Amino acid sequence: MSNLIKQCRDIKQLSAQAQKACALFMEECERQKLNVLIVETLRTRERQYYLACQGRTVAQAKAMGVPATFADKYANPSQKQVTWTLDSNHLDGMAFDFCKNVKGQEYSDKTFFNKCGKIVSDLGLEWGGAFGDSPHVQVPKGWKEPVMKEDGELKKAVTKIIDSGIQINDASWNRLDRINLKNVPALISKIGIRLFDVGGYDLAVTKMVEAKIISSPAIWKDKKYTEKNVRDLIVKVSNYLG
Repeated sequence: MSNLIKQCRDIKQLSAQAQKACALFMEECERQKLNVLIVETLRTRERQYYLACQGRTVAQAKAMGVPATFADKYANPSQKQVTWTLDSNHLDGMAFDFCKNVKGQEYSDKTFFNKCGKIVSDLGLEWGGAFGDSPHVQVPKGWKEPVMKEDGELKKAVTKIIDSGIQINDASWNRLDRINLKNVPALISKIGIRLFDVGGYDLAVTKMVEAKIISSPAIWKDKKYTEKNVRDLIVKVSNYLG
């Protein structure tokens, strides 16, 4: 019975497609500071039968297609129903479940799941929230990793900044979806040293305000900037370099 109850959380047990989809999902959630935990990936047929028995009587489980041996042993109408099918995408490694990785708030934060659901949709995946199963994500047949539109202006700006002697990783900044806000203070400090010979984030921001590179100082001083703000800043720095 322990094998039926235990959830497989190993992302490597997913199909190659789903592994990539899950990795992209987790990467984007991290970027948006959404603390997710993958709680189930591949599922055995036997576990699916067991889950189908939860929230159903013996007769209901059998009517659903659960073998009598499972229905007689595991039917438990006092529990909450957790699945509505015997043909889950988990069986083929094409689905994964997640929760909020905060003790006591795993499944109660609707805002958290809605934000995660938006990420799922943006990646071209199917979110279970559309049918009442918010922790569930499944990979459609034929799914391919989304191709992000190249930003030629940003790429040129990053190249120019690197050529000026500012040591940053080209691939980390040359596309909007790759900008990690956690790395922005270090970027600003490096720009401050190169352009104004001052160290530290706050001094660099002050100097960039004076140089009219930054026109909205509050969002930078309070670190309320977005990826789009950072993108525009990089372009302005490039223009400042001449």
